[in-house]
Amino acid sequence: MRRLTVEGAYRVEANGNRTLGHIRISHADKRLLLMRWTDEIAGVQGANHYLLGFPAFSLEAYKGWLPAIAGLLGDFDSTGVGQ
Repeated sequence: MRRLTVEGAYRVEANGNRTLGHIRISHADKRLLLMRWTDEIAGVQGANHYLLGFPAFSLEAYKGWLPAIAGLLGDFDSTGVGQ
C-alpha cells in the first residue's frame, strides 16, 4: 500500500535540515519509507529509502520492496539484487 504521508515546499541551506511534518511510527511494524525531492534551482531530483522496524528484515521482504525503490528515479536495476 502506497500513500503520501508528507509533502511540502521548503528552502534549506547547504547541509541543513528542515522539518516538513511528522510521521507516526511503530518499530513493531516493518515498513518501507520512500523519499523523493527536487532541487528546483539546480534542476536536480533525488530519492532515498528507509527501512522502518526492528531488524532483521527478511531478504524476501526486501526483494518485494525493490521494485518500489527502483521506481523512485528509474535509475536503479533491482533485478540482480539477492541473486
